[in-house]
Parts: sequence; C-alpha cells; structure tokens
Amino acid sequence: MTNVQTGLEPSTRKGSGFFEHHFSKDSWVFAAVAVGVPNMPFLVLSLFICPQRPLGILLYLAVAIAARRLPLVATAGLAIAVCLLDIAIGISTLFRLAPRLLLSSLQYMLTLDVTASVTYLAVGAGLMAMLALFVWLLHRFKRRFQTASLIPAVLAAMLMIIFDTAVNGSKTAGTLYILQSPPAFSSATGQTGLTEIPQGTRQQDVLLVLVESLGALDDPRQMNVIWDSFRTPEIAARYDVSTGTTAYKGSTTAGETRELCGDWNDFAAYLDGPHPECLPASYRDAGYKTASFHAFPAEFFSRDEWYPNIGFETSSFMEDLVPTDREFRTCGKTFTGLCDMDLADTIESYLTSPSVAPRLTYWLTLNTHVPFDPADVAPRLGCADSALFDDQTVCHMSEMWMEIFDRIAKIASNPELKPTKILLVGDHAPPLWTRKGRDAFTADQVPWLLLTPKF
Repeated sequence: MTNVQTGLEPSTRKGSGFFEHHFSKDSWVFAAVAVGVPNMPFLVLSLFICPQRPLGILLYLAVAIAARRLPLVATAGLAIAVCLLDIAIGISTLFRLAPRLLLSSLQYMLTLDVTASVTYLAVGAGLMAMLALFVWLLHRFKRRFQTASLIPAVLAAMLMIIFDTAVNGSKTAGTLYILQSPPAFSSATGQTGLTEIPQGTRQQDVLLVLVESLGALDDPRQMNVIWDSFRTPEIAARYDVSTGTTAYKGSTTAGETRELCGDWNDFAAYLDGPHPECLPASYRDAGYKTASFHAFPAEFFSRDEWYPNIGFETSSFMEDLVPTDREFRTCGKTFTGLCDMDLADTIESYLTSPSVAPRLTYWLTLNTHVPFDPADVAPRLGCADSALFDDQTVCHMSEMWMEIFDRIAKIASNPELKPTKILLVGDHAPPLWTRKGRDAFTADQVPWLLLTPKF
C-alpha cells in the first residue's frame, strides 16, 4: 500500500503544480492588467458606439507581454503607439475615413476646436487615464508578471474579441474601414441627369447643394417631414419635385468627388492638376460660370487647390466672405465656421444677380457637422417628447436640415431667380455616438431631392 501511495504522489503533485502555475493569482492579475485595463474605456464606449477592434485587443496584450522584459520608457512608448493606432483605426471606421485620408487630415487638427465637444474631451481623458494606469501597473508588478502564465491572458483576450464582435459587429459601428468593399457606384448628379449638360437655348442655371451629414432616414415618415419645405404652393407652381437615394462611401470630400467627379476617389486624387472630366469643368467648357461656396476655411482639405483643378472658376470660403459688407455670425462647435443661414443670403444674391451666361453654383453646407449645438436652431419638432423620432440627436439634426431646406425653398421661390435646376444631396450619414441614432439611417445610402423648373 505504501508503494502504491508513493507512486501516486508525483502524478498528483504534477497536476496540482500545473494549475497552480498557469492559473495562479499572478497569472490572473496579469490577465486583468494586460486585457482588462487597456480595453476598459472601449467597454464603456460599447454601451454607446464603438468600432470592432480585435487588432487593438491583441496589440495591448503584446505590449503587456513585452513589458515583462522592457524598461519603463520603452513600455510607455509602445503603449502610446498602440493607443494612437487603435484610435486611428477607430476614427477611420466610425467616420469612414480611408487610412491615407486620415493621416493627411492630421495637418488640419489645429483648424478644429476639439475642446468644444464634451464627448471628445471625455473620451480623451479616459484614454489618457487608461494609458497611465496600464503602464504603471505593468511596471509596478513587473517582477511578479515575469513568472506569470500567459494562458489566462490569452483566454481573456479571446473572450474580449468574441464580446467585441458580438456587441460592435453591426452596421452602426462597422468593421474595419479598410476591409469594407465599396458599393456599386452611383451619384445623385448621375441619377438626375445633371451630368448631361444641355446645349444652346436649353441651358438653365444649376444649384447643387451638398448637405453635411444628411443621411437617408430609414423611417419614410421622418424623411417626409424633413422634405416638407418643398411641398408648398409656391414650389408646386414653379417646380416638379423628385426624390431618391444614392450610395455613398467615405466622408465629406468623398461625397464631393462622388457628385462632382463621378467616382469613389477622394480629394487627393485631384491635387495633381486639371481634371476636365469633372462636372464643374464640363459645365465651364459648355459656357457656364462655375462658382462654389463654403463657410469653412479654404485650406481645410486643400479645397483652395483642388476646386480650381476640377473646374470652379471662383470659390468663396470663410476668409473670403468675412471681409465683405454683409454681416456674418459663427456657428458650429468643433467645426466652427460661418452660419449657413448667413451664407445662404450671399448665395441668393449671387444667383439673382444679372448674368448673361448660365451658372453652375455649388454650395457645401457646414453647420450640421457632428458634434453640433441643438441651440443653433429653433425648435420645431418637439424633440424632448417626439412621437416620431426615437433619438433626440436625430431629431435635432432633422430640425437643422429643415432650417436649411426652408432657406433653399425661399431661394427657389424668389421671383428674381432665373429658371434654376436645384439638386440637394447628402454627403454621408451622420457619425453619431449612439447605436439608436445610427440605426435610424439606411446603411450606405444618402437621400437627394431635385427641383426641376416647369418653364
């Protein structure tokens, strides 16, 4: 009996030693620090909206493993690098920015007032606190972590990725932007025939309005409400009204090139010189005067460089408009520029001024860029207790779009306006920070509305 018991003892001690080592307290603490701490801010964001980020989860784990042999400075450097990459991938996915465009956008950060957004400040503060805690814990328990098993940490990372996929793998948050295949190309200018330039006596003025963050609302009742501005007797007497949707890909500049140049390229593709294939150039060559208006600085996304390349003869930006005699206020939060309603006065004056040649006029609106201040627009939909809109942010955005549409309807009804074909179209759906808000919009579609003169 003694020999049998002695024979069993090594096996028992081996099994016990395996579990004691691989599932020890230090191993579980390491798993909590390597996987739990760096992903904590994103777990909180997952309550609202957060892109899928399996790469970020694995990279933070890799930093924690490497930190067991690295000095503090190297650990901190690696952690910061991974955090910046994680943020970049998240922004690319949430805001539909191609990686190259995201990198080129960094030069414009000083133009934006990021501190105007409480959401951005809160996310930034949370990430900084996470980084500090992550690096400190890795350094504080470095000796203990050197002998810890990686099995609990790897299991925790796998569970985190499964959770991330289940919660954030939806149309609202989205997969990595670089993995998303573009939809079949279409544009509102193509669908409505604006790409077919009339000749001779058939030439009419054209006003193209690209409306910031105007997405296609899933609920047709909501879409009908925001189009109400164009259901007036004045509009019915002068125009045929048609509506539809078109696909979109990317951010605002991608929306511009979609409508103005007929492809999925972004603005960087038009910095190399003239592009006669683009809509403004084609209209210019057909005898039209071509002009653009935007309430933000010209240097933002290099519009002062590529607008002339695609055929705009004149462009009016924020710095061009402020010195004029007309009064201009400022609107918007992070994207603080001139107020669209004030710019509309300038555009109306331009459109009603005498001109022998027909005109192609382009207006890129600004003030509905997220984040925005609901106080910038007069309430009209009772958003606090609206029976039509489930999400207050979508409701307030709809009020802002309606204000723009009211103003465009007044321009269209101006008796001094020459017969003008007017096309309104969204650039992309709004990058809202709630799933309910994002789910209010049809994926990959933006709406358009066309006013065609009856005479």
